[in-house]
Order: sequence, then C-alpha cells, then structure tokens
Amino acid sequence: MTKLSKMPRDKRVLVQGQSGTGKTTIIGTLCKLVPTLLITSDKEGLETLATMGIDPEVIYMDDWMKCWDYYTEIVKAVPNFKAIALDDFGATQITARQKIERMPRGYKEEQDRDFKTTVRRELMRGERAMEMRDWGKMWVALENFLSAVLALPPTIKLVTVLESPGKDPRTDELRLYPNLQGAIRHSLPARFSLVAEAFLTEHKEVLYYCLSSKPHPRVATKDRYGKGRTWVDPNMANILAYLNGKGGEENEVEKAIGTGL
Repeated sequence: MTKLSKMPRDKRVLVQGQSGTGKTTIIGTLCKLVPTLLITSDKEGLETLATMGIDPEVIYMDDWMKCWDYYTEIVKAVPNFKAIALDDFGATQITARQKIERMPRGYKEEQDRDFKTTVRRELMRGERAMEMRDWGKMWVALENFLSAVLALPPTIKLVTVLESPGKDPRTDELRLYPNLQGAIRHSLPARFSLVAEAFLTEHKEVLYYCLSSKPHPRVATKDRYGKGRTWVDPNMANILAYLNGKGGEENEVEKAIGTGL
C-alpha cells in the first residue's frame, strides 16, 4: 500500500476549442518550457509551432493500424522528455477513419484495377460509409492507445481537441463536446484533471485569446484544482503554476471576461 501523498501526480490537461483559438499555441508554450514530445496526425498544426520558432521532436501518426508501433516508438523516446503533447486527438481519429474508408472490402475490390479511382468517387459521393465493425475496431484501438500514452512516466500530459455541438443525452439541450466519434467523446474529459475551453473574445474593443476552466452550462469543463479560472493569452507556465497551487489570481481583464462567460 502507498500513501496518497507519496504517489506521483500527473498534470493532465485537456484543451478543447474551435479552430484558430490558440490550442496549438498553448502546446508551443509547453515546448518552450520543458522538453516535450509531440504526437500529432495534423501536419497543418505544425505550422503554428514553426511560426513560434519551435522545432520539437514529432511522432507523426498517419496509420491507425500501426498504433502499437507508434506506442513503442513513444516509449523509447519518453526518457528524454518531461512532457507529452498530443495535438488534436480528433485529427488522429479522422486519419484512422480515412485509412479504413480507403481499404478494400473483399475480393472483388482487391482485384479492381481502378480501385483507388472507385474509392475516391464513392467518397466524394458519400457512398462509402464505414461499417460498424470498422468503427468499433478504430474506437478500441485509439482509446487503448490514448490510455497507454497517458500512463507513461512524464508527469505533464497536454491533449488538444476540436469541439463541436451535440445534444445533451439527458436534457436534449445543445452543448459543446470534443469533436470525436464514439463513447470516447463523453469519456475523454474524465481522464483529465483540468478540462478547459480555448476561445476568442472581445473586451473593450480588444481581441483576446482566452482559456477557461470555469463551470459552464454548455461546455464540459472540469477543474480538480479549484473552482475554475480564466486565463488571457494562456501559457503552460501559468497553467502549471496554478495546478501547483500558485499563481491562481485572475487579473482585472480575466475577471471581467470570466464574469461574462
């Protein structure tokens, strides 16, 4: 048996938000703070880091069927890093879906000389829907991959994901959820201690990049460290200070923006 105070405590942060709200920029601030291993399936997101002058070590996932190979590569790499960042987990799921959609579905398609053209035409017509068994395989593979990555030694884990509207299963009201398919859409936030929304807002005619972990009726935020707070121009140095019980006071702009949420 181990005392709770003796157990290592991960700093797991999930940042969700619309495109262009600064999610990858927050990862950039982590890369500047400590050696960070970046995992991504979104090459476009890497442009943001390049504009910040950051050139991190990257494991690029472009084939969900190689999840074990990627995990093995990550395990070998982690001794050199203090943090792991997974940029846009939804993009990883999309990459997996596209891989499945382009796979042959039986002997007839395997023998089709124009297979790629046929698949492309069906995809553009919306005629090549994934079968439920394929969805199931993908959900299981990626959920287990994420669980394994979150269990690795680096104590700082930062994951970003796009958000999308969906109906609350109990109230039928529209809420913002991680833009994912399957049960992981609802179970993902449970694996993190801080779940915050990235957003843009205007205050006194000035546009601010913001992050908030305050309770909100339409966003699945969570804060195991307090009642939630709002950050303006968020960076991981301030966020980690807050998670360690320091630097939790909001400035006047943050208070004003947080009050209007």
